[in-house]
Amino acid sequence: MKKRTIRFYKPKYVSMLFYKKDNLLIYEWQGDTLELDYLKCQNQLKQLLQQFKINVNHYLSLVNLSKSRYYKTMKNTDDNPITNFKIRLIYLHIKMDYEKVRSQYILTYYILKTNLVSVDQYMQLSTLTKQTIYQLKNRNKRQYRYATYLKLESANEQIQQNILATLKKTDIKRYNDLAPLTIIDFFQNYNLST
Repeated sequence: MKKRTIRFYKPKYVSMLFYKKDNLLIYEWQGDTLELDYLKCQNQLKQLLQQFKINVNHYLSLVNLSKSRYYKTMKNTDDNPITNFKIRLIYLHIKMDYEKVRSQYILTYYILKTNLVSVDQYMQLSTLTKQTIYQLKNRNKRQYRYATYLKLESANEQIQQNILATLKKTDIKRYNDLAPLTIIDFFQNYNLST
């Protein structure tokens, strides 16, 4: 077993014992053990990046991993324990962001399908092209893009605020019920009560 200091989440450091067993990298620290199948983890990250169009540089900087080392590891399925631990952290970060982005895409599909706003209104609110919005409405987009997500999130929040402003004037009970909800819960409950 080798004892190493793995640097991640600047400026924190973690000291770990690690060793390799077949395709597994075993990490032990503070009484915890992590068994990481590094080939599976690398493949999970590759698959996720095919579905989610982002700039990976941000995530590399979070774990203090160079671009060249990252590409070398992903291309050659390198079994370096430090690099693969960082790749696992990158995967977890991107997966969390992917779920957040995916939920806004699904919410947009829901908003457009239930005709809460027209395609033209949504186009104005989001500054997206009509073609993109029709693709979202028909669920033809297979790849999630972070830049599109930001526009969807902004448009969906505006729609929510407009609905709340109207309810505050017309139905204060429904307003009080819906106002504290998250945006996803808001639209699910709003549609149930219409």
